[in-house]
Amino acid sequence: MGVRPVEYFAGATREVIKTISEKCQLLHEMNRVFEQLQSTFVDPSMVGGEQGKTLFDFIDADTVQSLQQDALEQTKE
Repeated sequence: MGVRPVEYFAGATREVIKTISEKCQLLHEMNRVFEQLQSTFVDPSMVGGEQGKTLFDFIDADTVQSLQQDALEQTKE
């Protein structure tokens, strides 16, 4: 007899929720890593005496934007 529309819809809804949850987890983890880098200060003696530099300061901005864009694109799929 096949799958009834209600059962199909319920299964499809579960799959969509699962996929969105997984993708949101990816964005959450990426943001957590960026926050950790922003809160990890570098020893001034390692950066020419500059005060207040974090590991995040040494990441290429284009790389950060590219990673964020990739994650956003994955959430749209």
